[in-house]
Amino acid sequence: MTLPNFLIIGAQKSGTTWLAKNLKQHPDIFIPSGEIHFFAKEQFINGIDWYEKHFSERTTEKVVGEKSTSYLWLSRSPEIPQNILSQLPDVKLIAVLRNPVNRAISAFTHHWSLGRVPPSIDIDEVFSGRHDDIVKKFGLLQMGMYYSNLKNYYSAFPKNQLLILIFEEDIIQQPEQTMSRVTQFLGINTSFKFQELNRKRNAFRTSKYAANLSYHFPSAFKLIRFLDLATFRLSNNHSLSGSRPKHILSPEISSRLYDYFSEENKNLFHLLNRNIPSWKQSQA
Repeated sequence: MTLPNFLIIGAQKSGTTWLAKNLKQHPDIFIPSGEIHFFAKEQFINGIDWYEKHFSERTTEKVVGEKSTSYLWLSRSPEIPQNILSQLPDVKLIAVLRNPVNRAISAFTHHWSLGRVPPSIDIDEVFSGRHDDIVKKFGLLQMGMYYSNLKNYYSAFPKNQLLILIFEEDIIQQPEQTMSRVTQFLGINTSFKFQELNRKRNAFRTSKYAANLSYHFPSAFKLIRFLDLATFRLSNNHSLSGSRPKHILSPEISSRLYDYFSEENKNLFHLLNRNIPSWKQSQA
C-alpha cells in the first residue's frame, strides 16, 4: 500500500504551493497534483483505499507526500489530527506560516478572484465585521489562528515529526537553506539543486472584470480565467491600467487585525521558541 510519508498541512496562501512545486523536482519525492483533503471530515468517509488511489503513479520515489491546506483549519474540522494519526502515525508534517494579517488579505483576494464573493465588496467591509458570513465561510481569520491549530498537532504527534517554516524568513529570505532543511527532515538527498527557487507561484492577479464575470457566471469560470490570463500575458506591461486591483486594508482595519492576532501570535512564538520580526505591524 502506497501512502504518504509526509504531509504539507498548510497554511493556505503561505507558500505551500511554492514548497510542493519545488519538492516535486526532487527525484526521491512523489507528490500528486492538487489537494486531496482526505483527512477532513467530508473526504475521510471515502476510506483509505480511496486515498491510496491518488498515489498510484508513484514509481521508484523514496518518499511520498501530499499538500492540503485544509489540514490547518481545525475550527472547521477538528478531528483532522486524530484522523491523520489513526492512518499515518509516523508521518512527517510540514507547515508554512505567514504573517496572519497578510495571509488574510491574500486569502480574501484569492476567493475574490475566483468569483466566490461579490466583486463589489470592499476588503475593509469584510474585515470590519459587516460580512462575518464571508469571513467564516472561507476561514479568513480562523486559518490564521496558527497556535490554536498547531497545538493539536503537537499534542497528537512527537515534536520531531513536525517542521514549521515561516514564509517571510525561511522562504523569502533563505530559500536554498530552507529546502536543505526540508530534505534533511524528510531523510533524502540534501545536495539536490532545486531550480527557480525565487519564482513566485500563484502570482497572477485577476482583473476586476474577470472577477465580476466569474461571480455572475460561475459555470464559465475556466474560460473567463483563460481569457483573462491570455490578456494579461499579451499586454505590453503585464497589466491593464486600473483593471487589476490590489486589495489593501485601511490603517484602522489593519491595526484592528493585528490586535486580533496579537495574543495568538505570542502563544505561537512561545510554542515554536522563535521570535518572528516580520510579523510586526510596521512590516505589513
